[in-house]
Amino acid sequence: MTATLAADRTLLVCLHHAGGTAAAFRHWPGALPDVDVHAVELPGHGARAVEPLGRDLATVLDRLDTELGPLLDGRRHVVFGHSMGGLLGYHLLMRRCARGARPAAALLVAGYGAPHLARPAAAGLDPDSVDDEALAGHLHRMGGFPAELMRRPEWLPMLLGTVRADLRVCAGHRWTDGTPALPVPVHAFAGEHDPLATVPVMRAWSAHTDAGFALTVLPGGHFLVQDPAAGLLPAVATALAPALAPALATAPPTPPPTAPGLTAPTGARPHRRTL
Repeated sequence: MTATLAADRTLLVCLHHAGGTAAAFRHWPGALPDVDVHAVELPGHGARAVEPLGRDLATVLDRLDTELGPLLDGRRHVVFGHSMGGLLGYHLLMRRCARGARPAAALLVAGYGAPHLARPAAAGLDPDSVDDEALAGHLHRMGGFPAELMRRPEWLPMLLGTVRADLRVCAGHRWTDGTPALPVPVHAFAGEHDPLATVPVMRAWSAHTDAGFALTVLPGGHFLVQDPAAGLLPAVATALAPALAPALATAPPTPPPTAPGLTAPTGARPHRRTL
């Protein structure tokens, strides 16, 4: 019975940023109770650190497709990707659509510009030539590397190995003119202070769907996932509403409150705008 109920719920597959882990989404299940959150741990990261890191984009996508395929084929699902995760989510859904697999209800992406655009210079760091201090400094300026670790240069080679491998994966992305648009809705989230995935390059995702596009601009930088004040989670909950509509339509009605007229207290929310 539990399995049947779970199969009726929308699955939210979350893909983390370069050098990140599934722990980036540890608070999402509690904040998004209407979906089943499936935070992906890529090989060589976090709990899977003993496994080999992906050598290139094709290798990582092959692994993702194999591991997630049966799950996505059997469940209504939405894919969310942050930074590198946005690139992986896009390519994964393109692969699945090309072979006629069950389509996603939506692609949600943050922190990675539209696939047809050239990467900004700051994102074009060569993982095989940039030194540890420069790479760590770049990540720190983006808000993704703690200042205290910058003061321990002897730790940098170990800490940055995964980041370098992930940057190689991202460098494997190539755009070909004439690539078809995704037949699923795309919702992009832009941090208004993100120097890499700026508002215009996130808006350009509109060219990659023929099923509807929305852009939400949030008061944050590149690492919206790690910044509660940016309001990404409430924005994701709003973006998920269309994907949840079919499931909610078949759910039993909610009993009326025992004390009509009472509302839960609300706190101040960060500003956001949806374009």
